[in-house]
Amino acid sequence: MPEEVFILALLSIAAGTLVITSIVRNISKYMRARHGATQGSSMTTSELEKMLRRVVEESTETLHERIDKLEEGQLLLRDQGADPSLLERPGIEEQSHSRSRRRLQ
Repeated sequence: MPEEVFILALLSIAAGTLVITSIVRNISKYMRARHGATQGSSMTTSELEKMLRRVVEESTETLHERIDKLEEGQLLLRDQGADPSLLERPGIEEQSHSRSRRRLQ
């Protein structure tokens, strides 16, 4: 009788170990699959920043070109002898230089 109990206890322990191992494996497979599905579709912060920077640059490029044309026209009028008080705006040359520097970066 004690041998049968001992064998039954060993079989129960073995079966329990197998059941627990399979449960843990299934849970880990599920977690890896779930993590892999979300990982592929997410963006890193640097990718998002690059994308936003590119979109902003593309959308404001026409504005920069227009401002450059207006500044060139202002310089032409100044060269042709227009009244300087009408053409002067404080800081306009500083702004255009800083904008040109930003585009080069």
